[in-house]
Amino acid sequence: MARRASWTKRLRWRAEVLALRGLVALFAALPLERASALGGWLLRRLGPLLPVQRLGRANLRLALPELDRAQQDRLLADMWESLGRTAAEYPHLKDLVAQANARIDYDLHPDFVSRMQTGGAMILASAHFANWEVMHLAAAHRGLDTATVVRQPNNPLVVDQLEAWRAVAGGIRIRKGKEGARQTVAAIKAGKTLAILVDQRMSEGVEVRFFGHPAMTPNAPAQLALRFGVPLFPARLERLPGPRFRLSVGAPIAAPEGLPRNAAALAMTQALNDRLEAWIRAKPEDWFWLHRRWPKQLYEPR
Repeated sequence: MARRASWTKRLRWRAEVLALRGLVALFAALPLERASALGGWLLRRLGPLLPVQRLGRANLRLALPELDRAQQDRLLADMWESLGRTAAEYPHLKDLVAQANARIDYDLHPDFVSRMQTGGAMILASAHFANWEVMHLAAAHRGLDTATVVRQPNNPLVVDQLEAWRAVAGGIRIRKGKEGARQTVAAIKAGKTLAILVDQRMSEGVEVRFFGHPAMTPNAPAQLALRFGVPLFPARLERLPGPRFRLSVGAPIAAPEGLPRNAAALAMTQALNDRLEAWIRAKPEDWFWLHRRWPKQLYEPR
């Protein structure tokens, strides 16, 4: 039986919901362009004052040690602005869908285009780039039947609202967990496009390198690609000026020949991390730098 949350946690959840409703009402009352700009302006100024700024700086020291303090400050400020825009764009996801032709550009690998034309299941693996919610919206806009793996919010009281926003483009959302694993397999067997983010640390993943450091990484995308013989494509969502985006899909991650499946999946997971790292290095302000991506001991003072 699940342990009931403490009264302090339930009180905090309710306070968060009240604050969320106020912000949602503010951003929803504004046109998409103005809401996005206001969200970016606010968080660019408030974000660096929050305690989690220290974690962002620690991540930059690990990943991009060549940056000096001023460069770190500018990069994190740009990241906070993008994050603020993302938050303000949630109540406007329906507008992004309706205006997708003007809001979303595409840079798609020919193999991906061919797969879209012939049909069949495939896997899109990405990271928390720009407004990561737009990835499944963009895939749906191109006519793909999507199943997106999502993480359960820490606050259960916002689940219904979040699902309502995400559902505007159709497709299904699959929550991580045992039941989610079964739904993932069913989605691939049904020929859907599986969209998944793979850049958060997880204890049940495999250890590969990321920016030169060991990083526990989910290997489910590679395992599923090998098990069902479907292509695994790395994907990147880039924020363009304002609430505009570019979805890039790279060459499929090749399955090594002559290796047992677990070893092949490990090599493919490393190759996927390498692709994501290259994209982050190219435009680091688009990535979410505020979670503990690496082992705890790397964050300890030296």
